[in-house]
Amino acid sequence: MKREGRLLFLLVVIGIIGGCASIKFAANHPFWYFSEWNWHVDSNGIAQATNSGSYFKLSFTGSTSVQISLDQSGSYPQPFMTVSWSINDGPEQFSTLTSSVQSLTLATQLSQNSIYNITFWIINSLQSIDRWDSPLNFIRIRSVQFSGPTARLLPATTRPGRLMIYWDSIGEGVNVEGCLGDLRTNNGRETWAFALAEAINSEISMIGWGGQGYTVGGGGNVPQLWSASGSPQTSAWNHYNAKLVRNFTQIGCPDYVLCGHGTNDGLQHRDQNLVYTQAYGWFNAMRSACPNSWIFLVVPFGLFEEEPIVKVYNTVAKNGKNVLIELKGSGAEGLTRFVSGGDLQSCDGIHPLVWRDGQLGALLAARVNKYLNIQ
Repeated sequence: MKREGRLLFLLVVIGIIGGCASIKFAANHPFWYFSEWNWHVDSNGIAQATNSGSYFKLSFTGSTSVQISLDQSGSYPQPFMTVSWSINDGPEQFSTLTSSVQSLTLATQLSQNSIYNITFWIINSLQSIDRWDSPLNFIRIRSVQFSGPTARLLPATTRPGRLMIYWDSIGEGVNVEGCLGDLRTNNGRETWAFALAEAINSEISMIGWGGQGYTVGGGGNVPQLWSASGSPQTSAWNHYNAKLVRNFTQIGCPDYVLCGHGTNDGLQHRDQNLVYTQAYGWFNAMRSACPNSWIFLVVPFGLFEEEPIVKVYNTVAKNGKNVLIELKGSGAEGLTRFVSGGDLQSCDGIHPLVWRDGQLGALLAARVNKYLNIQ
């Protein structure tokens, strides 16, 4: 055999061996943890999410590299979402998604003998493109691929509690780093909510839609939180989008539910009787779906719609797990009205900056822990 022929044969053999040496696991693998109530994981092994702050945890060993396979067909062709990940609590790495991004390499040059833990987040996304009816704004994960035939998944390490939060742009992380736009200064991982989750030792599912309220819909065609009809075009609380249902019977209920809507109802001067009716309807629906969960009804930081929200609490049954939280002055400072040029707490007078988010998370944690007594 000529030298060139031997070299070509060797390269082909190496390529075949390399192809056979990789191993894949679908996104519905039981060891792969996705924040339960903002990721939809189906029986075909596809995981899909849109909400900023959605995340997954993945632990593995026996591989020198790790890559996730995506299916972004049908998503927006221009940059629309920022994601990030950290390996063993190392430096955060970032990437921007478009419809042409079909995989993400999360790490190379790893040691096959080491254990690695990855946390992956949705940081932000465009609020203006469709996020609901025929969504253009999503990440859809098919599988994770490792190099080396000995690669295996390990159970992801998770906190014992489960926290689900319904909120608006203040939960989505809008303007936490400034007022320079969705993909520049929004960050769903830096909000008060993650500080709260850590304080109560819980994994968190943040369902935050900018612009949404009890009576108003959010950006990207997202409907209001709840309606009597239950249609996905008018009621968002139990849907990921118009086509995917958030089924609490199937995926289970969180230990703790927080709802802090009201800011956008107040900013749009909605009728307070209607706000009360819609908030009361959501509360009853949530309690019916999750009879054993703690439900914390939170007056928005800026005290918007305080009267109808307090009225809802005073109307519902006092069963020990229905709780009203009002931070009042300590939470409202600098967050009660739009301010041109912003102020110390906010770049616009409504959305807290990251340092203020840390304060708010601590304040909420203190109030919540009065009831839970978590050490």
